[in-house]
Amino acid sequence: MCNAPRAVQDMAVVAMAARVDTSLITYGPNVYPVPRLCDIQPHERRVDVVNIGCFGAIRPLKNHMTQALAAIAFARTIGATLRFHVNATRVEGGGNPILKNLRELFGRLDCADLVEHGWMPHADFLSVLRGIDILMQASLTETFNIVAADAMASSVPVLASDEIPWLGHYAERDPLSAADMASGLLTIWQEDFAASVARLHWQRRDMERYCAVSALTWVRRFA
Repeated sequence: MCNAPRAVQDMAVVAMAARVDTSLITYGPNVYPVPRLCDIQPHERRVDVVNIGCFGAIRPLKNHMTQALAAIAFARTIGATLRFHVNATRVEGGGNPILKNLRELFGRLDCADLVEHGWMPHADFLSVLRGIDILMQASLTETFNIVAADAMASSVPVLASDEIPWLGHYAERDPLSAADMASGLLTIWQEDFAASVARLHWQRRDMERYCAVSALTWVRRFA
């Protein structure tokens, strides 16, 4: 499933190549289970260690290196040890140099660690998210982004680019600017309890709105 107009164009190309009527080709937008409002609560966190998640396949457009630099700058600002979590066993589209550079970068730092996870079952991934303070998904291109949706459902604040269609402006930072992303991380970290709850509720609200439109699209096209 995909919500990107490019995906519709690609399917039309496939239809023409297969000599199928392009009017018969459509797509279904993502629909994600929206958690109950009462289940959305900020995580407890330490002040000496910050866990930043930057999950997903390692490939150039996922923008791991710039996000890592932002996370390092942010952790230095608050005087905490950084644990930067990635999925290190799914490397795609020429992403091997990126993983190598991440390892080289963190290998030279005293107060920052690269935490490498495998590609895991969904339930295991949700367990990992319970230990994450902030999720970064400031990709250069996206469609829906399941990782961000999982973070929303797990009460993890998300910092993203404007490529993710369902998140509001409060979550967006410039994916080409490590300084802007570091500022965004600091803003999230310094929020008091009420502001943290509000941010998590905004994420849930935006997902609810997105899924309502998606559900109507499914009904209109396939009912």
